[in-house]
Amino acid sequence: MKEFNYPRPELSQHPPSTPSRSSNTSIPSGLLSTPMSFKQSGSGPFTSIDDKRNSRMAHMSNEVVDKIVGPMPVKIFLKKFLPKVSKDKPQMSLKSYQKKMEIVSKSQSEKDMYTPFVEAIKPLCPDFYIRDTHDLPFTAFHSIIIKPDICFYDVQKPTGDETRDIKRVEMMLEFKHREKYDPFCDAADKPLLISSTDARDTLGQITSYASAHQAAQFRSHVFSLLVLPHYARILRWDRSGVIVTERIPLSSCLLRNFFHRYCYITPEERGIDTTVTTLPPDSKIMAEEKIFKNQLLLNGSLYIVSHQLYMDDNRSPFGRSTRAFIAHSVSENTKVFVKDTWRLSSQTPEHELYKTLKENKVQYTATVLNAGDILAQQTRTQDFISRKWAKNPPRRLRKHFHYRLVLKEIGNPLTTFSSTKLLVTVVHQALIAHKEAYEKADILHRDISANNILIYKGQALLIDWDLSKNEKDPKQAREAERTGTWQFTAACLLSSKTVGPHTRTDDIESFIYVLTWVAFKYASHSMSKPLLTGFLRNVFDYAIADEDGSPDNGGQKARYLKEPDELRQANFASKNLLHLLLEITETISTRYRKPPAPENPLRQSWSNNKQDDSEAKALDEKMNALLSSDWIIDLFGRALELSGWPENDFAKEHELVRDLEPRMVTKSSQQPASKDGDEELVEMEEEGDRGHDDVDVDEMDDGVDDGVDDGDDDEDDDDDDEDENEETEPDEPPVKRLRLEKPSQ
Repeated sequence: MKEFNYPRPELSQHPPSTPSRSSNTSIPSGLLSTPMSFKQSGSGPFTSIDDKRNSRMAHMSNEVVDKIVGPMPVKIFLKKFLPKVSKDKPQMSLKSYQKKMEIVSKSQSEKDMYTPFVEAIKPLCPDFYIRDTHDLPFTAFHSIIIKPDICFYDVQKPTGDETRDIKRVEMMLEFKHREKYDPFCDAADKPLLISSTDARDTLGQITSYASAHQAAQFRSHVFSLLVLPHYARILRWDRSGVIVTERIPLSSCLLRNFFHRYCYITPEERGIDTTVTTLPPDSKIMAEEKIFKNQLLLNGSLYIVSHQLYMDDNRSPFGRSTRAFIAHSVSENTKVFVKDTWRLSSQTPEHELYKTLKENKVQYTATVLNAGDILAQQTRTQDFISRKWAKNPPRRLRKHFHYRLVLKEIGNPLTTFSSTKLLVTVVHQALIAHKEAYEKADILHRDISANNILIYKGQALLIDWDLSKNEKDPKQAREAERTGTWQFTAACLLSSKTVGPHTRTDDIESFIYVLTWVAFKYASHSMSKPLLTGFLRNVFDYAIADEDGSPDNGGQKARYLKEPDELRQANFASKNLLHLLLEITETISTRYRKPPAPENPLRQSWSNNKQDDSEAKALDEKMNALLSSDWIIDLFGRALELSGWPENDFAKEHELVRDLEPRMVTKSSQQPASKDGDEELVEMEEEGDRGHDDVDVDEMDDGVDDGVDDGDDDEDDDDDDEDENEETEPDEPPVKRLRLEKPSQ
């Protein structure tokens, strides 16, 4: 097995071991799923790994390899995503455009390409300010620095110093001066992705730009370009995946037409969410409350957003990208909690689940005020994976709808507890909510994490039910990849050999990881910074690639459950918290303990046989007890009755070691192994050294045989033969607006 993403620090003498699988005889039949994928979208907010540039680029390239659809013929790309503009719009002559692009192709270095390229496309985009930004770093999410080479800005938006503000960017372009940096291959007899270190670095780089772009703005999709001396590729990113075009010669009128159309299509077609607008600086509410900046619409109701509480998928351009805000409801004249997410089309809308929970009187759940899909905002990448031009396409990409949910209650994160007794109280109440949802409403949560348990007026709120499933609903489909948060997912579900559904006991195990993770990160203890960092990485972040490339926790969580040495070493100030953690860890570890060996026929000792039978019986009893949540709710209740809980031992985050950069080995299910049979070690160069070397243009291909005719201005007509042979894209029904009636008073 090869290391995948994060190495295991040399913390413990216990080697990784594959956990034994418990019997799933009582598992509901409708909740089948495959082993979880390890992605930034499902692990980023809770990872303890320092995000250095080389590891970040490798992470990002891993993030995208199974989400790419291409190479899409550029004529089809233009027809599907950038409709023609009226002929009265000013257009640059092809001859003039080609003359300017010749200068780009003859450039002796990457830096020499920027200015002539900008000059060539400026006349095509009069409504945009186009700037060379290669030496203008942008601070993106988590203080990560990105440096796209050229950026588009809407001329209606302020520029000046605000060109450093990624919220102002319309489109990003990345340049490379050598063909070896292109991560894509158009040749029919070769894989779509190129496996070289240089190509993978570029792939990670452009993916990080798309991630930052979508995280900083309210968007349904973004466009980006990869530009080389003789050709370019256009990419369209949404929350399902990314479409990349075939090579487009720089001199082609198709590339010229792309920029011309991009200038005149609507903001919605460029991917801007027009249901969100920026408040004018002179507005009354901005004058009264300086924190308010944006306003958004949902089902005709206006909400003024104050500040963002969290965003959980922001290291990835894909997935749900859930954001949470405190907002002011104009109609209700009160503050509310707003959740903005890209829900899976196959999942029951979350407000319907809340309605079911309320009807069944499930405690510690929130009150829905408003909810619905944002009309016409849905992913499209998944619609093209079966097209004949798609090479090595993903087996399945999941469709997402843009969705908003407004809740009455505004909770605080679990990591803001005022005492460890309150921490345990809130997790205890969340367990009760989970039990009642399962037993009263047949709903299994399936995404228990530190973000999904809130503190509200000294009590729990168990939120984020959008990944839950009804165990008795026969229509619940099997998902292509298990969803959830890597750090808090049950150990058995992190095994690449897992077969079987997500169970109630898996969720209970997740509650234990939540309490453990929060306790080690925020409760008072004496564990040293290096040991704490190693423990969190070793148990919660660790992932390796199995023989088939599937991510696996390597048995690290199961090892910890069976031998929780770190719990005893930490010396928690709250002894009651320690006793509770030890007890629940010992109990749940039963899932991963092997039963006694079969009776040895040569053994004659009746007493030994009786002891073995007793141990096996005790193990069976514990396993049966784990099928319910009564045991853990009872333990929490008894712990809270103990005396001696510290007062005011409030949450305080422990610092971690941030200068340990893990060795990276990348994987790709679409790429062949290197000649020696091993994956290539990704050793990144410094940011500024990529692609700026002088190069003899004669060493490069003079012409790019990419199957695209440079023809005349009419080569992208909708009745082109190439498009006639393309399968007809099915008409998509309009997204049904979801409504939830206000609860009766």
